[in-house]
Amino acid sequence: MMAYRRRSTAELPFAPLELLHPLDLPGGEIEGRDILREMPTADGSHLWVLFRVVLGWTARQDDKCHGDVQALIRLEREMLERGADPFAAPCGLLAGYMAHPCAARKEEVAWACICLAEWAQEEGFAGIAEGFSKLSAYAWPRNARYAVLAAHVLFVSGKTREAESWFTRAHKVAIWTDDWTCQVRALLGRSDVMVENGSPEAGTCLRQRAIELARRRGCEDILAERWLHVRTPSRPARHLETHAIVGEVRRIGEVRVRQSELRARG
Repeated sequence: MMAYRRRSTAELPFAPLELLHPLDLPGGEIEGRDILREMPTADGSHLWVLFRVVLGWTARQDDKCHGDVQALIRLEREMLERGADPFAAPCGLLAGYMAHPCAARKEEVAWACICLAEWAQEEGFAGIAEGFSKLSAYAWPRNARYAVLAAHVLFVSGKTREAESWFTRAHKVAIWTDDWTCQVRALLGRSDVMVENGSPEAGTCLRQRAIELARRRGCEDILAERWLHVRTPSRPARHLETHAIVGEVRRIGEVRVRQSELRARG
């Protein structure tokens, strides 16, 4: 992935409405409320607890555990004992990260969240996919790719208004971090939303801006990425370029390491 040039000491640009964390919004909706509705099982309860703990951590990214440490350690062990399962593996890693937040890294937390979003899409759990894709962007707010993926997941679900908000968020973050590829992707996404909402002229203008920017910055290949323009699930983790490949190898390897550590503890 490209290196980003930090132009300011601020983490993100000043844009209170687009970039404010949901826990800082007075009277905001309860994030993750679809989990128990779509998955009324023991695993669903575990997922709900994890979601809320991770959400609390993303608001501050401090060393404070936002849940029951011993319960998280037990959940880590229970999930990792299932092996490299597409649901249990990222759940186990998240539980371990949140049990020891001082060692948690935003890159790893975001990756585990997007893996769960991908799993949920494949299982037909649209609300869970939306929740964890957004959670990945809260975990790594300066990586515009996660915001683009969250926007796309929402667009696939037909939530065009919220998708537009997330494409706008992604565009602002991409400008702030000089991420040209995500600027193009965000503009293309906003273009599709405009067309879907019955404003083809506005959509055409945004698409033209994306084309001009892509040509100016030498990233025209992005214009051919079909996943940006289709209303079907698209395995979001596969669109993180090199990070996806490295992340998947790390995830599987980390599962095995954690399993070995847990066995050694008895």
